[in-house]
Amino acid sequence: MNENHLALKDVKELSPAQLGGEIRLLTAQARRMALSYGIQIGYRLKIAHEKVGPHGWADWLKAETDFSAAAASRFEKLYEGYGADQGSLFGVENKFPTLEKLSISNALRLLAVPEEDREAVAEELDAEHLSARELEKALAERDAWIARAKEAEKALDEEEDSHGLAIAELEEKLDAMQKDAEFGKTARQEQEKLMDELDKAKQSLVNARAEIKELESRPQPVAVQRDEKAIQEAATAARAKAEAEAQEKLNALQKKLEKAEKAREKAEKAGSGAADQIAEAQAEAARAREELETAKKKLLAANKEVAEVGVYFRQLQMDLNEIQARIRKIRERDNELAEKLAGALHGLLAPHVGVSEE
Repeated sequence: MNENHLALKDVKELSPAQLGGEIRLLTAQARRMALSYGIQIGYRLKIAHEKVGPHGWADWLKAETDFSAAAASRFEKLYEGYGADQGSLFGVENKFPTLEKLSISNALRLLAVPEEDREAVAEELDAEHLSARELEKALAERDAWIARAKEAEKALDEEEDSHGLAIAELEEKLDAMQKDAEFGKTARQEQEKLMDELDKAKQSLVNARAEIKELESRPQPVAVQRDEKAIQEAATAARAKAEAEAQEKLNALQKKLEKAEKAREKAEKAGSGAADQIAEAQAEAARAREELETAKKKLLAANKEVAEVGVYFRQLQMDLNEIQARIRKIRERDNELAEKLAGALHGLLAPHVGVSEE
């Protein structure tokens, strides 16, 4: 009893400033203990609620506690928001050590903040030193600011999308302009190419006209008449003559060979004393055979050359026929030009075939 009197006397003897310090210290301790006790109470209410069930919960609270159902619900939420997941023999700990000094009212209001942001928001707003009303106002302002920030961010995103679309359209137009420029460049190059070809065509026309003018200034060639039948007959006659001469030579050589063979046979019948005559006859026969073979080869070669000449004649005949057909077509359009071309053809053939002057 004396200790209480002395303690009371000591407090009474404190100065106003000292009393203020004592009050602040006790208030902080009470707040710290209040949140800690509130978590422990909520933890036990949660377990009891699970055991009793929802139907007998109100009767149990009335019989065993001084809490209403609403108050009990707030303590359960306090435990769920701040209590550690794993309990122990003595209860659960606060999983937010930095928030131990919060009052129960402020701790309940901070439950509206996501768990991962709760400590940062409490520090930002200085929730430990605000009243419940001040913290509620600060949270409302923060929520409004977040809402405005989200709206601004959404507007910014929409603006960026709009700008992105505009940029995409500009890029598309730029690509189209570049393609048009490339197409224009290609078109100019094609135009220059066509102009070059046109210039060449014009120059070819000028050259052709000059050549026609030169042909017009030349004297008209003597009209010639080519006797194609005579050419063929001449070729046939030449071939027959060559074959006849070759055959005549072959006949003479054949007779000479037969004569040499008879001489050899005669010498052999005369006996060994006529060895020289036999040798001479054999040599003569060998020479006759060699000359005969040579003559045959020449005849074959002559026949081949005559055949080749015949091929050239036929090719020439076809070319002349084609040229004459073209001249006839030109005559249908331009008789004067056709006459000039025919005259040029006759002039070309005149040195090689017989001509007749009109």
